[in-house]
Amino acid sequence: SIQFFMFDELYRKIVHRDAETLGMEICLPVWKHRAFIDGHLYDHAAITTLLLVTTEETRLEDLLARKVATGDMGATANTIVVLGSERVGSRLARMLCVVKHRGSAMSDEIVEYRIGAGGIELG
Repeated sequence: SIQFFMFDELYRKIVHRDAETLGMEICLPVWKHRAFIDGHLYDHAAITTLLLVTTEETRLEDLLARKVATGDMGATANTIVVLGSERVGSRLARMLCVVKHRGSAMSDEIVEYRIGAGGIELG
Protein backbone atom coordinates (compact mmCIF):
# COMPACT_ATOMS: atom_id res chain seq x y z
CA SER A 1 0.00 0.00 0.00
CA ILE A 2 1.05 3.61 -0.40
CA GLN A 3 1.13 4.06 3.40
CA PHE A 4 3.74 1.31 3.81
CA PHE A 5 5.78 2.73 0.92
CA MET A 6 5.72 6.25 2.38
CA PHE A 7 6.58 5.00 5.87
CA ASP A 8 9.46 2.91 4.52
CA GLU A 9 10.78 5.84 2.46
CA LEU A 10 10.63 8.23 5.43
CA TYR A 11 12.16 5.69 7.80
CA ARG A 12 15.06 4.68 5.56
CA LYS A 13 15.82 8.06 3.99
CA ILE A 14 15.21 10.43 6.89
CA VAL A 15 14.65 8.88 10.32
CA HIS A 16 17.31 6.16 10.20
CA ARG A 17 20.12 8.32 8.80
CA ASP A 18 22.56 10.37 10.79
CA ALA A 19 21.74 14.07 10.91
CA GLU A 20 24.98 15.28 9.35
CA THR A 21 24.69 13.10 6.23
CA LEU A 22 21.02 13.95 5.78
CA GLY A 23 21.61 17.67 6.32
CA MET A 24 24.50 17.74 3.86
CA GLU A 25 22.44 15.86 1.27
CA ILE A 26 19.53 18.26 1.59
CA CYS A 27 21.73 21.37 1.66
CA LEU A 28 24.47 20.09 -0.69
CA PRO A 29 24.20 22.92 -3.22
CA VAL A 30 24.06 25.54 -0.46
CA TRP A 31 27.11 25.12 1.79
CA LYS A 32 26.35 28.39 3.56
CA HIS A 33 23.84 26.37 5.64
CA ARG A 34 26.60 24.30 7.33
CA ALA A 35 26.09 26.21 10.59
CA PHE A 36 22.37 25.36 10.48
CA ILE A 37 23.16 21.66 9.97
CA ASP A 38 25.66 21.66 12.86
CA GLY A 39 23.15 23.46 15.08
CA HIS A 40 20.47 20.81 14.54
CA LEU A 41 22.35 17.53 14.87
CA TYR A 42 20.48 14.63 16.47
CA ASP A 43 21.26 11.03 17.41
CA HIS A 44 19.38 9.00 14.80
CA ALA A 45 19.88 5.85 16.89
CA ALA A 46 17.83 7.42 19.72
CA ILE A 47 14.69 7.90 17.62
CA THR A 48 11.73 5.57 18.08
CA THR A 49 9.43 4.92 15.15
CA LEU A 50 5.84 3.72 15.46
CA LEU A 51 3.68 2.46 12.61
CA LEU A 52 -0.01 1.86 13.25
CA VAL A 53 -1.77 -0.37 10.74
CA THR A 54 -5.50 -0.92 10.37
CA THR A 55 -6.48 -4.21 8.75
CA GLU A 56 -9.70 -5.71 7.47
CA GLU A 57 -9.53 -8.31 10.23
CA THR A 58 -11.00 -7.31 13.58
CA ARG A 59 -11.09 -10.67 15.38
CA LEU A 60 -7.88 -11.43 17.25
CA GLU A 61 -7.80 -15.01 15.92
CA ASP A 62 -7.83 -13.73 12.34
CA LEU A 63 -5.07 -11.23 13.08
CA LEU A 64 -2.89 -13.87 14.73
CA ALA A 65 -3.37 -16.18 11.73
CA ARG A 66 -1.94 -13.58 9.31
CA LYS A 67 1.44 -14.54 7.92
CA VAL A 68 4.32 -12.08 7.78
CA ALA A 69 5.86 -12.23 4.31
CA THR A 70 9.55 -11.80 3.55
CA GLY A 71 10.22 -8.13 2.96
CA ASP A 72 6.99 -7.17 4.73
CA MET A 73 7.23 -4.29 7.20
CA GLY A 74 6.39 -6.73 10.00
CA ALA A 75 9.42 -8.86 9.15
CA THR A 76 11.78 -6.04 10.11
CA ALA A 77 9.79 -4.70 13.07
CA ASN A 78 11.29 -5.02 16.53
CA THR A 79 7.91 -5.34 18.24
CA ILE A 80 4.45 -6.26 16.96
CA VAL A 81 1.41 -5.74 19.20
CA VAL A 82 -1.91 -7.06 17.91
CA LEU A 83 -5.20 -5.55 19.09
CA GLY A 84 -8.45 -7.25 18.21
CA SER A 85 -11.78 -8.36 19.58
CA GLU A 86 -13.24 -11.71 20.63
CA ARG A 87 -16.68 -12.77 21.82
CA VAL A 88 -16.66 -13.48 25.56
CA GLY A 89 -20.06 -14.77 26.62
CA SER A 90 -22.60 -12.21 25.48
CA ARG A 91 -20.15 -9.34 25.03
CA LEU A 92 -17.34 -8.35 22.69
CA ALA A 93 -14.02 -8.05 24.52
CA ARG A 94 -10.99 -6.07 23.39
CA MET A 95 -7.90 -8.28 23.41
CA LEU A 96 -4.17 -7.59 23.16
CA CYS A 97 -1.25 -9.86 22.36
CA VAL A 98 2.47 -9.19 21.80
CA VAL A 99 3.36 -11.49 18.91
CA LYS A 100 6.95 -10.36 18.41
CA HIS A 101 9.47 -8.55 20.62
CA ARG A 102 13.15 -8.80 19.75
CA GLY A 103 15.77 -8.97 22.43
CA SER A 104 13.50 -9.31 25.46
CA ALA A 105 11.46 -11.96 27.16
CA MET A 106 7.74 -11.68 26.49
CA SER A 107 4.54 -13.34 27.56
CA ASP A 108 2.57 -15.39 25.06
CA GLU A 109 -0.67 -14.53 26.88
CA ILE A 110 -3.66 -12.94 25.20
CA VAL A 111 -5.06 -10.41 27.66
CA GLU A 112 -8.22 -8.36 27.75
CA TYR A 113 -7.84 -4.61 27.94
CA ARG A 114 -10.16 -1.72 28.62
CA ILE A 115 -9.72 1.97 28.08
CA GLY A 116 -10.66 3.77 31.28
CA ALA A 117 -10.30 7.25 32.71
CA GLY A 118 -6.69 6.49 33.64
CA GLY A 119 -5.77 5.07 30.23
CA ILE A 120 -5.33 1.44 29.21
CA GLU A 121 -6.15 -1.20 31.84
CA LEU A 122 -4.94 -4.78 31.31
CA GLY A 123 -6.63 -7.90 32.66
